Amino acid sequence: MGEHVLKRESAALFDYAQSFSDHIPFILGRTDFVEDKIADSGIEGLIRIFQMGGISFVLSLIIAVPLGVLAATKQYSRADYVITSVALVGISLPTFFFATLLKLVFSVKLGWFDLYGLVGRDYAQLDAMGQLLDKANHLVLPIVTLVIVSIGSYMRYTRTNMLEVLNADYIRTARAKGVSSVKILFKHALRNALIPIITVIGMEIPVLFGGQVIIEQVFSWPGLGLMTMSAITNRDY
Repeated sequence: MGEHVLKRESAALFDYAQSFSDHIPFILGRTDFVEDKIADSGIEGLIRIFQMGGISFVLSLIIAVPLGVLAATKQYSRADYVITSVALVGISLPTFFFATLLKLVFSVKLGWFDLYGLVGRDYAQLDAMGQLLDKANHLVLPIVTLVIVSIGSYMRYTRTNMLEVLNADYIRTARAKGVSSVKILFKHALRNALIPIITVIGMEIPVLFGGQVIIEQVFSWPGLGLMTMSAITNRDY
């Protein structure tokens, strides 16, 4: 009985190894829909997704954190209402809708940017600087889309945490001692407010990169997200 079970387990293990070896071309070889090797295409797609996601992430923080601080220091002012409204719009906008709207205005109506792709049709005829500018031109609309839809939550987090810190007892004590407003804001308030903000931002990074799948679909950007969706659509498992 034990020998029979052992033979069955050995046969199952052999079938599993055979099935795994049949799928090795997916990792190292080519498929009917991908010309280059899968590993090489995946690495290129990963680099591109980090290019777009990294630039948009840095720009989102550069824009959102100062605006959130401004909204907190000018609570209930016109600037606060404007920043809060912009944040709510950014949070509410669907990514695919805003991306399509940008394409309609800046690509179709104004003709400032190409509708899709990584590079333009004349890319091969350009010099090194021209090729760099052409790639940058094709990155503008995808990055603007990601920045606009992501800065809203960052601004709200920054404003909320700054208001909580600015109303703390040690801030009132610093003001009573005559510490300057600038020193209170940057040395005491902002440093403490950034701690929970950094935590939330770390949790938002996967969401930001996940949103790139939609952006890559809309702009036909050849990143890892577009490759994944194309493989699913074509049943290229």
